[in-house]
Amino acid sequence: MNFTLRVRRRANRDIEQICEWYDSRRTGYGESFKAALYRFMDQLQSDPYQFGEVIDEVRQATLTDFPYAVYYKIVAETISVFAIVHTSRDPSTWRSRI
Repeated sequence: MNFTLRVRRRANRDIEQICEWYDSRRTGYGESFKAALYRFMDQLQSDPYQFGEVIDEVRQATLTDFPYAVYYKIVAETISVFAIVHTSRDPSTWRSRI
């Protein structure tokens, strides 16, 4: 079963900011990040329960190619992504989005 993926507005802003940061370091690298993220999200749709809960039904999935974590909840058959955060950042940065 494939779940529906919903990327919330603030998570989309996270993606844009991350891509801009990578592109400012090396042209085109932001697109590499985005491609890796979307491949990862495609895999997530087929088995969102593979990653554990960190707090209040929020799950954390860490990308393999980039140091970022995807925070999401599963509601019915929908995966709601609400934050994409660098793994070295304070986790409280995304908790206000729940």
